[in-house]
Amino acid sequence: MLIFGYIAFILMGIILGVMGAGGSALSVPIITYLFETPASLAITYGLFVVGITSLFGSIKYLKLGLINFKKSFYFVLFSLLSIYFVRVYLLNKIPTELFIYGKSLTKDSILICIFSFIMMLSAFSMIKNTQFNNYPKKYETVALSIMGLIVGMITGLVGAGGGFLIVPTLTIFSRLKFKEAIGTSLILITCNSLFGFSTDIFLNKISIEYDFLIIISLVSIIGALIGSKINSFIEVSIIKKAFIILLLLISSYIFIIEIVLNLALN
Repeated sequence: MLIFGYIAFILMGIILGVMGAGGSALSVPIITYLFETPASLAITYGLFVVGITSLFGSIKYLKLGLINFKKSFYFVLFSLLSIYFVRVYLLNKIPTELFIYGKSLTKDSILICIFSFIMMLSAFSMIKNTQFNNYPKKYETVALSIMGLIVGMITGLVGAGGGFLIVPTLTIFSRLKFKEAIGTSLILITCNSLFGFSTDIFLNKISIEYDFLIIISLVSIIGALIGSKINSFIEVSIIKKAFIILLLLISSYIFIIEIVLNLALN
């Protein structure tokens, strides 16, 4: 299973490098199922992997001047506040075991199920691909702040980078071109994910296997660098369609394994 895990991380990095979104949604399922790691710990690992992979994936966009730091300020400020609240306070309030119709679900099952819901949301948002080009620009700061809170909540809760929300937000409210939105998204994901990881290490005192973390991070970085290189030569719509199908399949699998079978067998 390990070799499939490493291959999956390369593919995740490529998707993140090409699209600036979505690839991070694969990190937690990969670590949970292919590396047989508890979901709560997989989220911590995923935060670092997604953060460092996004950082390396953003290098090309930085060189091309396709990262808008000014537009990022309010978004990242409210994201970090939200992540801190979730990782330090909210997660501790989730019960270690939840009973549904007399059947029990563990905290890890609850978290991975929330993650599967986020994956489905990501897929459907890509399918819908709604555009609001005439949205009043005067609401830009408010919109960026609110979306920052939402993305921070998602990142803090399940370790997803939230690029599927960040890219549309930047194109709709900040009028950024798609390529610039991707580059800016990667920087925002970097800040959010590494901050979330830091809260786990320094405040929650979570024990980490650093050898494992470094290996999967390096593999993902290789994928991200490949993705940023082929971005100009590959039809993004093809990857997008395949990725949507992959997200729906994985999220459905998680739901069946963690909810249907768990409740049936308990």
